[in-house]
Amino acid sequence: MKGEGRGRALRRIEVVGVFVATLFLYVGIPGLTPGVLSHPFISWDDDLYILHNPTIRGITWENFKAWWTLPYFGNYAPLHVLSYALNYTLRDNLVAADFHLTDALLHAGASVLALLLFRKLAGARFPALLATFLFAFHPVQVESVAWASQRKSTLAMFFLLASIALFLRHRDRTPEGIRSGWPTSAYLGSLACFLLSLLSKGTGVVLPVLLAIHERLADPRPRRKGRYAEIAPYGILALALGLATIWAQGGAGAIHSEAHPWHRFLTMTVVFRDYLRMLFLPVNLNNLYYPEVLTSALRPEFLASAVVLLGALTLTGWWVRRAPRAAFWASWFFVSLATVSGVLQLTVLRADRYLHLSSLALGGLAAEWLQRASLGGTAARRASTAAVLAVIGCFGMLTAGRIEVWESAERLWRDSVSKAPLSHIAHGSLGEEYLKQGNYQRAIEEYREAVRLQPLYAIGFFNIGFIEVRLGRMAEAAADLRRGLRAGPEPPAWNPGRRDTYASVHFYIAVQDFAEGRFREAEAGFRRALEYRPAYHQAAFNLGLVLARQGREGEAYGAFLRATAMQPAFYEAHREAALAALRGGASREAARRELEAALALRPDGPEAHTLRRALEDLLSGAAAGQG
Repeated sequence: MKGEGRGRALRRIEVVGVFVATLFLYVGIPGLTPGVLSHPFISWDDDLYILHNPTIRGITWENFKAWWTLPYFGNYAPLHVLSYALNYTLRDNLVAADFHLTDALLHAGASVLALLLFRKLAGARFPALLATFLFAFHPVQVESVAWASQRKSTLAMFFLLASIALFLRHRDRTPEGIRSGWPTSAYLGSLACFLLSLLSKGTGVVLPVLLAIHERLADPRPRRKGRYAEIAPYGILALALGLATIWAQGGAGAIHSEAHPWHRFLTMTVVFRDYLRMLFLPVNLNNLYYPEVLTSALRPEFLASAVVLLGALTLTGWWVRRAPRAAFWASWFFVSLATVSGVLQLTVLRADRYLHLSSLALGGLAAEWLQRASLGGTAARRASTAAVLAVIGCFGMLTAGRIEVWESAERLWRDSVSKAPLSHIAHGSLGEEYLKQGNYQRAIEEYREAVRLQPLYAIGFFNIGFIEVRLGRMAEAAADLRRGLRAGPEPPAWNPGRRDTYASVHFYIAVQDFAEGRFREAEAGFRRALEYRPAYHQAAFNLGLVLARQGREGEAYGAFLRATAMQPAFYEAHREAALAALRGGASREAARRELEAALALRPDGPEAHTLRRALEDLLSGAAAGQG
């Protein structure tokens, strides 16, 4: 009994140790190591998911309906967005530290669940502990934890591992399969956690396959009756949520089919080789990779990658009979990458976050190696343990360094440009940071490099144009904005931020057309701006000006009135509406009303005397008419 109590105490200490060590790796130790709590939101999806997302600002019935019935930003992940709303509700504000702390807690919790998984599959306690730290400290996790927009990854991982842990507990309680009182509460809890994982991110759809492989390779107990039938409900959930994800991403343009399937296969072979390298040697990581799309099987990089992957697959097959648990973990690596394998052509071909689930394979393989090394005697056990501890230490240092890279958007994108100088997205994003700082020259340089690398990079042209507007170079601005319109497709309805951008583009082009006397083109531009942003009061006002210039006073008065409805304190719109009415665009009563509104806004303005004279003339004319 004493031994059992001591074992339970040690297991609790290990759980607490894993949780605390992982948490402090990410939140930092005051005065010693930096952490994510001081990191701000960054302008890479955080603006769309969090800062400009109205559905997370409170838990309301309208927001609840939006989470569950509509995709957001190309994803169907209601639990992901709900978690943001909970963060907001805690302080009734968007506090970046709260979001980052939540992600660090989720990763620490997932690491504890990983420990339970490794204990179950590895058997020996110490190898399972080391395997857990390989997962928890792996540098590829930084993108999922330090980037607030990737809450879906940490949330999905936590619930997926909880689902596996509960399923394995169910397996322990039903040694005879469906004759043992199936389903158990653990089984139902496992299904519920799996559903929560899928509602956070769709990558967990591979779980039914992983459970089936576990049943075949990693469970040494006798085969149970109905062992695959109880996995079927997981498959049904995976299919349903997988289709929802495809629907959401397809509607948002995140899935496209420009590349030929053969070219996609060639390219993803190289990407998978890179993933294999990153699993064991996670150096030179980047937040944005730019793999070349290959078109020939004779390219040396494809041939080398094919040899490496064939070797890995051959080794996995060899392990099936000789080391089935090692075969399970090798299979885990490949299966968990299935959703990003190029079967569905995603716009992002390679990313650190795609290894979030796959990285568990390294811990599993290490645990298997440690157990086998221990059979070789004390020296072999010590050498293998020392090697794994050294790797964990290196991973911890690399992770700490990678966390520092995410401390600001400028540092992140400077790091990205240094590692991927041919990425137009990296240059464009760095340009955006310089723009926010008011460093227009550096911003234009980065945007010019971005559009040189990718002539179809519409946002690059747009931002150059917006900077030129600020500098008063309207002719150059209009030229660059037109290049952007020719380069980019129309913005989708699900992206209000992009539609606002296009509204501004059409507005500034129309302003230049108006200045150069192209009234019909200017009219069309202002109307287009209002289509994208119906509450664009400046566009409505300028539309009124161009209509008035063409002598269409009635339409001009309507446009000015629309501007005042959007912005009641818009003095110039009230003034111009009054003038348009006086020129015959509306009644004298309408003119009087607009003059009074303008004078109420600026009773002592430089035009107040003229406006009062016009109002007096109107009133005297009305009195004379009555007389």
